[in-house]
Amino acid sequence: MAEPKFVVSVGNCCNSAGAYRGAYNVYNGLDTVIPVDAYVYGCPPKPENILQAVAALQAKIKGG
Repeated sequence: MAEPKFVVSVGNCCNSAGAYRGAYNVYNGLDTVIPVDAYVYGCPPKPENILQAVAALQAKIKGG
C-alpha cells in the first residue's frame, strides 16, 4: 500500500475485543497489533459514528 497509510478501527470487537475480551485466542484490541488513527465505536457501529471517525481522521490529516 502506498504511503501515507491510515488505520480506522471499526466496531467494539475490533477496538477492545468486545465480548471476546480475555479469550486466549483474541487480541485485546487492534491497537495492540498496529497503530490506529481513528476509532468507530458501536456494535454494530452507527453511520453517524463512522462519519464522525472519518471527520476526525480528516482533521488529523490536515493538522499534520
